[in-house]
Parts: sequence; C-alpha cells; structure tokens
Amino acid sequence: GFLYKKGTNSINRDWKKKYVVLLDDGRLIYHPSLHDYENESHGKEIILQRTTIKIPGSNKPRIALRSASNDNKLNDLTSSDGAIIISNSSVTPGIIDQVVHSSPLGKIETPNAKKRHRRVQQTNPTNLINNSTTPKQISNNNYGDDDGDENVFIIVSLDKQWYFEAQTNEERDEWVQAIEQQILFSLQNIESSKAARAAKIGGPTMADSASIQTIKQIPGNGFCAHCEQINPTWASLNLGALICMDCASLHRNLGTHLSRVRSLELDEWPPELVQIMRSIGNKLANSIWEANIKNRVKPQPNALSSERERWIRDKYEQKLFLAPLTISSSLIRQSLIDAIHKSDLYTIILILAHRKLSNEDINSSLLHLAASQGNVTILQLLLWYGADAFAIDSNGRTPLQCAQGDCIQILQTLTNNNTDLHTNSQQIKPTSISPQHSTIPRQRPPASSPGPPYDKLPSTVI
Repeated sequence: GFLYKKGTNSINRDWKKKYVVLLDDGRLIYHPSLHDYENESHGKEIILQRTTIKIPGSNKPRIALRSASNDNKLNDLTSSDGAIIISNSSVTPGIIDQVVHSSPLGKIETPNAKKRHRRVQQTNPTNLINNSTTPKQISNNNYGDDDGDENVFIIVSLDKQWYFEAQTNEERDEWVQAIEQQILFSLQNIESSKAARAAKIGGPTMADSASIQTIKQIPGNGFCAHCEQINPTWASLNLGALICMDCASLHRNLGTHLSRVRSLELDEWPPELVQIMRSIGNKLANSIWEANIKNRVKPQPNALSSERERWIRDKYEQKLFLAPLTISSSLIRQSLIDAIHKSDLYTIILILAHRKLSNEDINSSLLHLAASQGNVTILQLLLWYGADAFAIDSNGRTPLQCAQGDCIQILQTLTNNNTDLHTNSQQIKPTSISPQHSTIPRQRPPASSPGPPYDKLPSTVI
C-alpha cells in the first residue's frame, strides 16, 4: 500500500509518497510509485532481520503480536508473488495472525484521510490511486515537534532509521503488526538454521531461547542500564548489563576494551555467556558504575543520541560515577584473591574497573585460581580485563591445566588456537591458592612462544 516516507538526506527531509511492499522473506521494499513496483524498478529494500520498530511518543509497543488462536480474521491482507499487500484501509487488530494466499494483486483503494500535517507537494498526481488526497506542505523541522505524529512508525537498525506515516492510526497499527511478525519469522529462521548448522558440524551447544530469556529476569534487567527503556534486547558482555538498541549502537563506539556488545535475539549465546549475564545484571553493574552520580540526571528513553553518548562515555571512559575503591594499594591484589575465593563479584568488578592491577599481577596466580574453582564468570572477567590465558605459574602450569568445570571449555578454545604452547599439556590437579599464601611468582613463557591469537578467537573467550 501507500505510505509517506521521510527523506533521510540531511538537506532534504521532505515527506514523499511511496508504494511499500512487505515481503514474506523478511524484506520491506518501497518504490516511488505503483508503476515502478509493477515494473520492478527503483525499489529500495530494508532487511528487517536486524531491525526493530518504534512508535514515536510510546515507550512500549502500542500493539503486541498475537497467536493465531486469538484471531483468525484477515481484512484486506493478501499475498501475491511472495509479497504481502496491505491496502490503505482500516483493519481489525490481529490482522497478521494469519496470512491468506489468494488472488493476484487487485484494486487497491486509498481513502481520503484528513492529514494533521502539511505535506510537501512532490508526489506526481498520476501516481495517486483513486484520486487520493494530494500531499500538502510540511515544515522541515525535526519530526515530532508537532502533534501530528500519531500515525508515524519508525524502523530502526543499529545505524539507520526509516520514518513512515500511514493515513490513519488503524492503518499504522496494521503495518506495525505485520512488520513485527516478519521480524519474528526472520529471527526464528535464523535460530533454526544456526541449530541445524551446529548439529551438522558438531559445533558447540548454544543456549535455547528460554535460557536466554532468563537473563531478563535478573534484577534491573527489565530496563536499559542507561536510559531505562523497557525490555532491552542487547547486552554488554563484560559489563554484564542489558541495554537498548539506541545505547548499544553507542557502546560499539567505546571499543571492545570497554564494552562487548551482543544481541539477545540475533546472536548466538553459548551457555557460558548466559551464565555470566545471569551472574551480574543491571542492578549489580549500576551499583558499581553509577554509585556516585550526584546531581546528574540519567538520560530518558527519548533522549537524543548526543545525550546518551555523553552519559555512556562519562560512565565508562571517564568513570565519573564509579564507586570509590577504599582498599589501600598494597592490599588490592590480596583483596582480589579473597574475593575470588568468596565469589564476591561486587568486589571483583570494582577492583577490575579501577584498573589498579597490572596484567602481571593478574597473571601471577589469579587466573589459575579462578580456573581451579570452575567459576566461568570470574575467569571470563579476568580474561576480558587483560589476563593472559597462557600464563605459567611457579610450578610450570597453565590455567588450562588447573581448570575445572566449564572453565575447561573456555580455555581449551584458546589452547586449540595456539597449540604450539600446549601440545604436551595435560590435565592435573587444580592449584591450591589460599588467601594466606597467594604471592606466587610468575614465570614467563619462552620468548619464542607466540602470543595468543586473539584475532582468530570468538568474542566468547576474548
């Protein structure tokens, strides 16, 4: 059907009428006119697989996907040549619960709807169907400054946004619901194909969707760790926090030394990563990283990108809100050892966040201790903060040789990518490092030994 689309050019932000088609393979294609669609020309496509959809002024979806058992009616929604054709007419909510494959493209009617905006007169009248209302003028101000945006929806990816407007609120909801359904289908296809591929090649087991959903049940994870947008769907692995898509795109600018971003819905999740995210969560993470915000006000879900970025950089780069470290410098390493013994994640994260320990301090025994306890979360945090997975202790042992439980798999992945160091390594009894006897000197590996090939490793272990 016909929708208005806002120009993305910084110079030309006018709204133009487009003929938009939603395909059943997870693509949305818009054409300048119906004639261009029929000739399959001048079409631009949006891959819905890695997008989400928003409604301006709403912090939560205005409509929800319904199961086919709830509604079985279909009004004005047909399938032709692999495309879902949606007419510009009012529909019953729940329209996309069932897709009917019927006759080829028929007559499409666009009612004369009273627009709240003024549209730019750039649409060719010959392209309008059944004498639709001619577009009117609209100001070039940023969208959302007036009260006429209730029929608008936005398709959002990590680096781009597409603004569309329907003639009526009901028609807008129809499009939103249909697009959400196609996004869901695309994600389900990804999950099925990944599972089949892993089974075929004997790849690592990935957590099922139910396990991943348990991450959202951790205290504080129902809202973005920064702007408190509800239902965040992205994660920062090394921070152990859930964030919304808008904040996730800014996290990528920080660099992986500060934040490692992964989608809950689009990326693979080994059980080890699920365990890490469940061990930390937004409440614990923010009790450390936002312990001292003073008079600063956190950004809201509708905050500008510049406001979000300033908050995120102040939080992680400048560490302006970080909880103070009240431990004397001479006791920091011993305190970290004690915290590892007690699985005290608050103290571990706080000490690592202040970066008061050198890599040599960490490598001398701490990684061996975490590996010997089989604590995946602590082991992975130490690796992310610069610990050497191939460090040698005073007895000539590597962390892998001390590892227990799921830590073995993480370290084995590193070892398999650097077999020169470990061709003769074998599992031995875990090292025993007590809080009272923890100053074990570190022996460096031979100078000729290659370093860990981090460029070849998955983000799970680096």
